[in-house]
Amino acid sequence: MRHELIPRWNLDLGNIRQYLDEILSGIDFPKNRRGRPFKRKPKTYVKLLVLKEHFGCSLRKAEILLSERIDHSVLHFWEKRVGKKFIERLVGSIAERLEIGYDFSFVDSTMFTTWKNKFVDVHVMARIGRRTVYPVSIFFGKVSPSNAVKATLVEGSGKVLGDRWYDDNKVFKVLIKNGYTPIVKAQRTRCSGAWRKKARIVYDKRIYRQRGRGESVFGSMTNEFGDRLKSVRPDVTMTRIACRFIVYLVKLIMRQRTCNTKASFVFTFWNY
Repeated sequence: MRHELIPRWNLDLGNIRQYLDEILSGIDFPKNRRGRPFKRKPKTYVKLLVLKEHFGCSLRKAEILLSERIDHSVLHFWEKRVGKKFIERLVGSIAERLEIGYDFSFVDSTMFTTWKNKFVDVHVMARIGRRTVYPVSIFFGKVSPSNAVKATLVEGSGKVLGDRWYDDNKVFKVLIKNGYTPIVKAQRTRCSGAWRKKARIVYDKRIYRQRGRGESVFGSMTNEFGDRLKSVRPDVTMTRIACRFIVYLVKLIMRQRTCNTKASFVFTFWNY
């Protein structure tokens, strides 16, 4: 079933905080097992970190504009403390709230540059729909193609588009066993493997041309936030990248719900 989206230029971002409160309310945040309990709920700090990336604020500006008596040093502490595994699960949990149909799936990776020209690898699985492209899971780290696919794969079916880096026998095995059809560009020097031979049979060049639509996920992130982050620590960089993905997903949820509200209003008006 397909769900419509309002155009993004009609989106009112004034109530993004209200949407964030609602979305983050049903998520289990890590608890403090040692020391004194947190002064505020972890949801509050995560929400402020997401708003900080949305408005493009520094830590000191976020302290003044976004928080309620929360020092910038506390926000920086939570940028380090959130953790890689939790922030990856958080992006996946928010993506599950989207009810948008898709035609294909897409796997790819890219690198973000820190302030000291160090690279942070992020692997993404996204859905390519009729109106938009949206990420459903992310994974940080420099790993092999098969491990990257295992870490980002979610339940589903259909065709998965990938470039030549994913022309790996283990990748094909993971995708086919999980109900997906791999559409991966073939490398001329690789031809062995039973799973690769199965993937070669189902490869369709016309469908593979749709892979460029999946790249728009990274293009949208770069256009809105830039491709270089003013951060030095890798853990802080991962948190900030994940917060940007969360902003991307929250805006899609807002577009979807706003469209559903307008559609229900028009339906009620005409029935009346």
